[in-house]
Amino acid sequence: MNSSASDLVRRNTRQHATLLIVEDEPDQRLIVDYALKQTLDSVELVWAGNEIEALQHLDECIGQMLPLPRLVLLDLYLPRVQQGWYFLEQIRSHSWQRHMPVIAFSNSQAPADIIKAYDLGANSYITKPATADQWLDYFRAMRIYWWETVTLPLS
Repeated sequence: MNSSASDLVRRNTRQHATLLIVEDEPDQRLIVDYALKQTLDSVELVWAGNEIEALQHLDECIGQMLPLPRLVLLDLYLPRVQQGWYFLEQIRSHSWQRHMPVIAFSNSQAPADIIKAYDLGANSYITKPATADQWLDYFRAMRIYWWETVTLPLS
């Protein structure tokens, strides 16, 4: 790969990476925070309690010429599912955010929710694990895939 092409992809590294987590439930935030710190300890966690805070964070990254998050974890029900759909629609409508991976996660196993999440541009959909150990297993797998395996475009 020539140097100009290699400048367009993000290296498989956790250093200097941020992960944007859009979650409104305090209990879920505690479990997710614990599991992420155990599995992605060098990644900066950025929390947003709703879709507006998340979009503002992304706008600030662009305005201040900071890297966009490597990955977004989006709770679809914030507390209403319309807020999760709105967030997905908004980030997929901007060219500078179109390639940012978004993992939708929810307690819902409804086929309609899963299909709509993918239709609106989610890269993955997971049903929220029930226990802290299951969260740890999930985030270990996420680390291997999103940080150690795939190569992403630069933000």
